[in-house]
Amino acid sequence: MKKLLFAGLFIMITAILLKGQEEEIFSRLTTPVVQRSLTMYKGQLQLGTAFTHTLATGKFTSTGLKEGFEETAGNFLSNDLSFRIAYGILDYLECSAGFDLVNQVETLPTYIFFDGEFYNEVNVNREISGPGLLQLQLSARQPVFQSGFDLVLHGGIAVPITSQYPSKPQHTITLLSPSDPDGFYLLNYHYLYKPASNVAMYGIGFDSKISGMNWALFLSCDYWGPVGEEETYLWSHRRQNDLFSYRVAPYKRFPSSFIHVQISPAYQVFPWFAVLFTLSHQVETGGWTEESGFRVALPERSLGTFSSGFEILVSPTVRFSQYFHLPVYGRENYALFSFRTGLSINLITLKNLYY
Repeated sequence: MKKLLFAGLFIMITAILLKGQEEEIFSRLTTPVVQRSLTMYKGQLQLGTAFTHTLATGKFTSTGLKEGFEETAGNFLSNDLSFRIAYGILDYLECSAGFDLVNQVETLPTYIFFDGEFYNEVNVNREISGPGLLQLQLSARQPVFQSGFDLVLHGGIAVPITSQYPSKPQHTITLLSPSDPDGFYLLNYHYLYKPASNVAMYGIGFDSKISGMNWALFLSCDYWGPVGEEETYLWSHRRQNDLFSYRVAPYKRFPSSFIHVQISPAYQVFPWFAVLFTLSHQVETGGWTEESGFRVALPERSLGTFSSGFEILVSPTVRFSQYFHLPVYGRENYALFSFRTGLSINLITLKNLYY
């Protein structure tokens, strides 16, 4: 009889503990955006992916003047698929890794030239595709005074996953009118590049948040810089009749550094639905290239954008987000309009260890 009593008492206590465990896990996974920690909770595993479609509406000059593509006769289109995994080692310590799959196409203005024998119409396309750098990051959150204020410091390194050397171009030549051999020739110059460099980048930054009952104000800043100069090459071509021949020309470059600052007010409309607005400023500065045979400084580029979007808590484990980005100002950069769709799966692993 005593054995049955102890067995029943053990089952009751275990059930109560498991219920409390599940309630705490559910509460953490369903925390609204404005109250959520800036790092993963201990034992939380997040698998995230996002698709970003970007279309340039024009280009900012070196003086900040915006020129439309009806004036420049160029074009820019980009599709970016990103992946990220993050894990909460403790409530105030997170590790993460992520990379992008990039596909960008830049079309330069068409021009016509006479080579002494034929007129040639030239189209130049620059395609950038492949995986970017693998970003490894460690984030540390302040362990005290977290009510209404959150601060996270993070640092990391980004390394190449694959070779970032440019691929052999795919140039073609076509006679526009086969019945007129002395007519116009169409030259399509199609260059193939990779989205990153062959040197690693290091990064530091912070994320912060001030929050109330159903609102929050986010502020973040990131800096990424190269660890050294890069040895790479470009493909030069020579045309003979209807054929192109190519050769490799090595050169050195020092990639630009990136600074990204953004501020985002957020409002929690419902416990499962939040809207966010963002002002973002990005600068590429420093760096040089010897592509021309001489060391030339890379131009400083900047872009300011305004964004709006929302996040929906679909279920305790699934979150869906949608953001729209509009260009406001910039220099030596495209005026980029984009929309980003994100999805993340959130789980609490090793429950018996952490909870």
